Formats: sequence, C-alpha cells, structure tokens
Amino acid sequence: MGYEYYSDPTSNIHDISKLSQLTYIDENLIVGHLDSLKNLHGLSNIAHVGGDLNIRQNKNLRKLNDFVNLKYIGGNFEVYLNDSLENISNFFNLDTFKGRIKIEFNRNLKSIEDLHKIEVSNGELTIRDSPKLTSIDGLKNIKMIKGALSIDKTALNDLSGLSNLETINGQFGRLSISDNKNLLNLKGLEKLTYIETSLYIDDCPLLNSLSSLSSLNYLGEHFRIENSGILNFNGLDNVELGNGFIWIENNSKLENFSLTKFKTKIGNYLKIYNNDELSNIEELSNIDTILGDLKINWNAKLNDCNNIPKSGS
Repeated sequence: MGYEYYSDPTSNIHDISKLSQLTYIDENLIVGHLDSLKNLHGLSNIAHVGGDLNIRQNKNLRKLNDFVNLKYIGGNFEVYLNDSLENISNFFNLDTFKGRIKIEFNRNLKSIEDLHKIEVSNGELTIRDSPKLTSIDGLKNIKMIKGALSIDKTALNDLSGLSNLETINGQFGRLSISDNKNLLNLKGLEKLTYIETSLYIDDCPLLNSLSSLSSLNYLGEHFRIENSGILNFNGLDNVELGNGFIWIENNSKLENFSLTKFKTKIGNYLKIYNNDELSNIEELSNIDTILGDLKINWNAKLNDCNNIPKSGS
C-alpha cells in the first residue's frame, strides 16, 4: 500500500511520531501541505518506499533528516516548495532509487548532504530555485545521470559536489546550468566525458572559466553559452562543437575561441551575438557547411569574418 499524508494547509497536524512502526511502504510516500509540521520524526524506521518519496509544500518543515534507515526508493525522489527547509541530510543508507531527483523551490535550502551511496540517477536530476543553496556535497558519488542535469538559481560557487560525475546520457541527457549568480567556475566536472545531447550555460555572469570541462570528449547536439564572464573556451579542447546549434551571446569578456574544435558541418544554426571583447574567430575557418542561419552581430571589436561560409552552403 502507499502512504499519503496530504492535508489542508490549515491543518494542525504537528506530530507524526506515532508512525514510527512503519518500515515498508509498497507504493508512494507523500507528505504535503502540513503547515504545522516541523519534523518527520515518525518516519525514521522506513527502509523501503516502492514508489515515489515526495515531500512538498510543508511551510514550517526545517530539516529533512529523519530517513536514516531508508535503503530503497522505487520511483522518484522529490522535495519542493518547503519554504523553511534548510537542510537535506542523513540518507546514509539510501543506495537505490529508480526514478528522478527533483529538489526545487525550497527558498531557504542551504545544503544537500549524505546521499553518498547513490552512484546512478535513473532519471533527471534537477536542483533549482533554491537561492541560498551553497552545498550539494551529498551528490559527490554520482557517476551517471540517465536524463537531464539542471542546476538553476542557486548560490553555488562551484560544482564540487558533482566531483565523480562521468556521464550524462539518455534521450534527454543534457547539462543545463542557469541563473547561478555566484558561480565562479565549473570545478567538480573534471571527470565528465560524455553529454548525450546538449550543454547550456546561461546567466552565470561571474563564471570565468570552462577549464573544468577538459575531459569532455562528446557533445551530441547543441551548445549555448550566454551572459557569462569567460575569456575564452579553454576547457573545450577535446570536444567538437557543431552537432546541433551553436549559440554564443552576451559574454562581455570573451576574447576568442582559442583551441576550440568546430565541426566542418554545423548541424543547425550558428549565432554569435553581442560579445563586446570578441576580436578573433579564426577557429571557425574550417567550417564549410551550416545547416541553418548564420548570424554574427554586435560584436564591437570583431573586424574580420573572412573564411566563414554562407548559411546552408
């Protein structure tokens, strides 16, 4: 059977300690809309959740640290819209889950810890809209993500909590890093070699280097970098760009594409917009075909576009 604690937010349920006899749930465990609940002390003996583990919209829940005996989640692990939640920890024994991880819209969340037995995410891994989040060290043993990895709107300075990640694969296997205003570098991605589809880096204005991507040797589709602080593309030396579109925009310090490898045939459009310091694009000279639009605009210091092919040639 499943177990669902889902109540009107005006409910005065503040204690679920009498559930401490629970050890096994065959289907879903959902705890939601319990605004008087400050902890989950009654769930500490659960070892098995056959479906989803879903913790959502509990206004005063401060810590998610009671699942000390949980070993198995058969579906998704989702934590969202818990306004007071500061910490996710004590998942020491969790070694198997079959779905995705989504941790989002927890506006006071500061750290994600103690998921160290998880090596594979069997679905997407999403961490977003957590503007106080400074640590994801609990994810440091994940080696493979079978779906998208999205890290958006956090306070992370780097990605050191992903230091063993090697592969992002599957039909939707992309890496999206967006709107992380404190992100300085991509430290933590040094072992990443393979992205099935796309790499998107958007609105990370303090990001000054891609050097941590130096092991990446396959990017299956699109590449976009917008509104960053990088000077060059050092770190992308071992991967060819151009299986899909290439979009380079609003990188105010970008000077050149040094050492970057571009395919001779670009599989979609090529757009280079509004990069104030960009003065050299000679790495594009080997391209002979673009299967889409070619747009190079508003790059104030770029004077020479020789050897760039016409769109669709």
